[in-house]
Amino acid sequence: MPDIFAHCLVGVVAGRCVNGNWKLYLLAVVLSTLPDLDGLIPLHRSLLHSLLFLIPFSLAVFLILKRRKYPIKTASLLACLPLLHCLMDLLTGGIPVKLFYPISNTGYQFVYMIDTFVEALFSISPYVYYLEATRVDLILLIIIFIMVVLSSATKNHKKHNPP
Repeated sequence: MPDIFAHCLVGVVAGRCVNGNWKLYLLAVVLSTLPDLDGLIPLHRSLLHSLLFLIPFSLAVFLILKRRKYPIKTASLLACLPLLHCLMDLLTGGIPVKLFYPISNTGYQFVYMIDTFVEALFSISPYVYYLEATRVDLILLIIIFIMVVLSSATKNHKKHNPP
């Protein structure tokens, strides 16, 4: 299960990917950690992790940022941060995520999809690692890698195709 540091790191990298100032970095960190506010109530990983909340919330964030004249890339990445938080929680273990709360109380956890790969990596390593920590690090690395690659791709596209 990712800790607050892992979620904050995703926000910091997102802020860097959009070449943000300190306010944009702060907004990115807040958006990437926002779903864990429901950890203050007994319904952790329910209300603020639910797609029924996150999708309209992310759309609202996107529209607000677009209205404030942020570039589409910046608005899109920042709006996706709460959804990335939820994805990290789904793939890294811990309390199951109630994706459709309050319509359904069913919790989801897709950690088994990652563990097969992580255990295969362990089988070729002479060292012993902690499965959960490695799983979280792997998901964190993948998400950061994708953000950086997409950010670089849009920068290179702009250099080769000026408006």
